[in-house]
Amino acid sequence: MELRQERVPISCILFTSSIGIDRGGTVPASWRHREAESWCVMPRLSISLLGPFQVRLDARPITAFEANSARALLAYLACHAGTACQRDVLAGLLWPDYPDADALRNLRKALYRVRKALSTDGNNPPFLLATRDTIQLGPEADCCLDVAAFDAALAAVRAHPHHRLERCPACAAHLAEAAALYRGEFMAGMTLDSVPFEEWLEVQRASYHRDVLQALSALASYHEDRGEYDRALQVARRQLELEPWREGAHRQLMRALALSGQREAALAQYHTCMCLLQEELAIAPAEETVALYETVRDGTPLPSLYPPLPSNLPASTTRFVGREGLLAELGRWLQDDDCRLVTLVGPGGSGKTRLALQAGAELVAASSGCFPDGVYLVPLASHRAKDSLAAPIAQALGTGSAPGQDPASQLLRALRQKRLLLILDNYEHLLNGSPGPQLGGAGAVSEILAAAPGLKVLVTSRARLNVLAEHALPVGGMAYPPADQADPDEVSFHSGVVLFLDRVRAVWPRFVPSRQELVEVGRICRLVEGMPLAILLAAAWIDVLSPCEIADRVAANLDLLEADLADLPARQRSMRAVFDASWATLTEEARSAFARMSVFRAGCTEEAARAVVGAGLRTLRELVRTSFLQRTG
Repeated sequence: MELRQERVPISCILFTSSIGIDRGGTVPASWRHREAESWCVMPRLSISLLGPFQVRLDARPITAFEANSARALLAYLACHAGTACQRDVLAGLLWPDYPDADALRNLRKALYRVRKALSTDGNNPPFLLATRDTIQLGPEADCCLDVAAFDAALAAVRAHPHHRLERCPACAAHLAEAAALYRGEFMAGMTLDSVPFEEWLEVQRASYHRDVLQALSALASYHEDRGEYDRALQVARRQLELEPWREGAHRQLMRALALSGQREAALAQYHTCMCLLQEELAIAPAEETVALYETVRDGTPLPSLYPPLPSNLPASTTRFVGREGLLAELGRWLQDDDCRLVTLVGPGGSGKTRLALQAGAELVAASSGCFPDGVYLVPLASHRAKDSLAAPIAQALGTGSAPGQDPASQLLRALRQKRLLLILDNYEHLLNGSPGPQLGGAGAVSEILAAAPGLKVLVTSRARLNVLAEHALPVGGMAYPPADQADPDEVSFHSGVVLFLDRVRAVWPRFVPSRQELVEVGRICRLVEGMPLAILLAAAWIDVLSPCEIADRVAANLDLLEADLADLPARQRSMRAVFDASWATLTEEARSAFARMSVFRAGCTEEAARAVVGAGLRTLRELVRTSFLQRTG
């Protein structure tokens, strides 16, 4: 869906909740009174241009503009809200065939008529600001514009980091808002004896008409994808009200009818489409439309609008909690054409793998056009640093290898024309290996990216790859309450607490924490600094210990943080095992420096680290990049 740039910068817009289109394409009767007011908080002045020109002041219709030139002036100023329009430009726009002096005189008369129609008690900011040279809609005026709300709704869609517009509930809500604001063509029925103004009017009409049709088309696909066939029918019919020969809308209507069990109606809709195209445009239906007709006629099941992407991702067995901001940022990077390598960097147990799998699952569910060849997970926890990555990647993709040929070269040839996302999980232990075969060691990712221009790589690692293409996204602990936050109602909103309670209720459904127990859960999360794995391991003790007892024992000894969960690998069944795995990735110099730095209880400066424990910049950089240290300033 292609949407144009926002036209009307104005700050007094507040959207309603998501609304739909009534049968026949009209706004439901219960919403009609909102046409000019609902997208604002009780505005004094409401200007509606999408449809017949309407103005309301204090909810009272205003019609005493006396001339179309006054209406045209107010409409043009409304569409350029926030901009001071030059008087000579306005005069030339509205009275192009008049001498300059006469055109400016007419402009003054039109301005007087607008001010008279919008006269107030004088205790509020004026709606219009005029100087000797300019006129504008007052930026401080209590005013709302339907065109501004329409444009802002579509701007929100453009800015939202969805993977596929037609599968995004948030964007569907904005599209429905825009569609409900569109009562008809821009300033319907308005004419003025001015060629420049009529040309401007036609450009606005065509632009808004195109945008609302695109919005309605996306909405129809959204509702069909969700199985909401009645809503899809309504939205498709609304498109045909606005443009009866719109063939794509006829197809959407045919699909919605067929999917809702109205096969004969779907076939009749094809004949209606065929006749309209012949009468209006003298053309036959497109091959796509004919193919859809034949599928419905033959009783063949309709294919899905968005077939699922190829993938080997494991199905999730637990609810994804928190991380909404990280997930949205990761989604934006994965959709950025200039970003081909993203590394989720964080300490062991911070949830890097879970975040990567969730991002991949959302791409698959949305049938993302970014990766038509699929999303594939390549687990590397048991891979040896000296071996080539060709074998685990080929195994994940399900590609074979011809005997007698180099597997790495075969894989790179196979990837050359692909557009897919590879998730390389647990990469950290490959970074310090000595140079090995092709696609071996730390440089393997760079080799793959250089050979396959349509491929992106998402890496999870306790340390950065430190290559030029890398975009590093730090993954730390989940949100947890500060030490001075003792209000249970506030504690319960932190994502770390939500995760703890979510895990507890999975093993003890009847658990209802008291207010004091909620505070203790917050203390547990704070003691483990929000690390998801540590929170899960602590929650596993709830059948034996109370939250207070768990918190006290975690404060005394982190060795409590272990569990015998069968679906966790051995390296994640205790925080000590996680630490040992991370420790093995450090050089001897870094290990020694980190051990000596335990004398700093509350952090230290680079100068102090060098003076007290002899840690140079390179050693500190290694500890930061492997998530043992964090830079705080």
